[in-house]
Amino acid sequence: MNESPDLAAPTVKIWPSGLPVAMRVILSVGCAPAVLLVIGLIILTAADVIGRYLFGSPIAGSQDIISFALPVVFVATAPFAGAVLGYRSCAKEESGHGIGRWVAGGVTITIIVLVLAVLAYASIDAAIRAVTLEEVSDELQLPIAYRHWAVAAGAVLAIYGTLAAGIAGFLSPGEDGR
Repeated sequence: MNESPDLAAPTVKIWPSGLPVAMRVILSVGCAPAVLLVIGLIILTAADVIGRYLFGSPIAGSQDIISFALPVVFVATAPFAGAVLGYRSCAKEESGHGIGRWVAGGVTITIIVLVLAVLAYASIDAAIRAVTLEEVSDELQLPIAYRHWAVAAGAVLAIYGTLAAGIAGFLSPGEDGR
């Protein structure tokens, strides 16, 4: 049976075409450990559930480990998400030409940055409160403030990723070279 080239599987583009190579490398290096950490969390959760239901004995501290690891995943992946969103909302090949691109991109970037700034502020406030009250986790007695500091750091890094990629998007030439 002959297949026509039109029925070929579509390719998935992770990176926008005009995103600078240096930014792609930096963001990829940050995302690779997050992927491995998520795989580890999946294995830990599965082992914990199996141990809990089959043997009546969950893995000690697994909930604390998971609750401390998820902010690390956020810190590693938030700049990637911010950069891709920032670039795609501002790039000529994604948004077209003219003043509409500047307005739409500017509004999108502003909303993303404001949401991330509120998240960072709330996380810093929670971290300061956790330090003041000396709050610790239930099972392993780890200071909870670290989770909040990690989320705040991820939000700040995502703000920088969004702004840098947005600027790169505004300055990138379109597919026609303009």
